[in-house]
Amino acid sequence: MSDPLQQTIDGLFERLEQTSDPGQVSQLGHALRIQISHKVKKGLPLSPRERSVIAARGVMRSGKRRSSTPWFLLIVALGALAALWWW
Repeated sequence: MSDPLQQTIDGLFERLEQTSDPGQVSQLGHALRIQISHKVKKGLPLSPRERSVIAARGVMRSGKRRSSTPWFLLIVALGALAALWWW
């Protein structure tokens, strides 16, 4: 039984090869990058054509991975300054 993620990626490659509409090519390419990014996150091996997509455009990265520590330290420092100001 094949991995559903791999089936999705293969299906997107097939649809990409069959279309010539620039808008559809852009949408399918974006969807393909997202699915390959999921595969990378799972640590699964990539095929040569999947590696070529990453080499050409890169993987999708979420901006949600930023640390909140700098904001926390800033708030604590401002709180300490306010406490010293009022004391």
